[in-house]
Amino acid sequence: MINSTLLMSARRPRMWFSGLAALALATSLTGCGALTDAGQNDRSDSSSTSHSSSENGHTKGSGGHGVPDRKKQPAGNTDDVKSWLLTEEHLPVDGMKPSEVEVDKGEGDFELSFSLEHPNISPECTDAVTTLNNTSFTSATVATSVFRGRPAPGSANAESMIKIVALTTPDDMNVMDFYNDVVQKCGDIQGAPPVTVDKPFGGEGVHVKLPDEEFFLAGKSSGKRHVFVVMSDVGDDDAQAVIDAQLDLFDRSIASDR
Repeated sequence: MINSTLLMSARRPRMWFSGLAALALATSLTGCGALTDAGQNDRSDSSSTSHSSSENGHTKGSGGHGVPDRKKQPAGNTDDVKSWLLTEEHLPVDGMKPSEVEVDKGEGDFELSFSLEHPNISPECTDAVTTLNNTSFTSATVATSVFRGRPAPGSANAESMIKIVALTTPDDMNVMDFYNDVVQKCGDIQGAPPVTVDKPFGGEGVHVKLPDEEFFLAGKSSGKRHVFVVMSDVGDDDAQAVIDAQLDLFDRSIASDR
């Protein structure tokens, strides 16, 4: 049996990201309305940012469908983590429905976890996963947005999901180092079914691919500021478009503080 899950939490309640739902998991990237109890919340309905996508004639990714592109999202405020998140207007994927953006301004414990079970998993991979599972750190402010839509063609799941998390920590760190080590130690796993564990498009994070499911976690750290993009069953083209757009927005948003 194979089971792959990703857990990221900030005190209570915890967020559970599941990228491989058909493998004994309930749904793709499900959660519990995360980060609502750890501190003061600032909610805004991201659907209010929706505009007609016919403002220009560029093409954006959407499972191979040609749809008008959104203009590049203006850089956010260095001190406002919510402004680092892609909005519906600028998300380079068509047909994704947003939920509310949630902001937790309370300090809490942020945990990372990645579980990968397979009959042919190596001891080195197991050790890397164990190290990641024992990782936690203090978060200061956390902003979360979620988009849901139709899955990529051929997916075993009922829907696709994109979850973006931006956060700050009291100390400088590179959160993605832990996931990079899992990729290095796990790699391709032979057997039934075959599993590929690699970096998402050469960047930092982890990409897990099975014959009928696909999961991405990409992100970046810059000192005390961090961003994660977690996606399930959106397709390679859309996943790369979202990662590129989100990391570009993050870089431009925090540029003035470098």
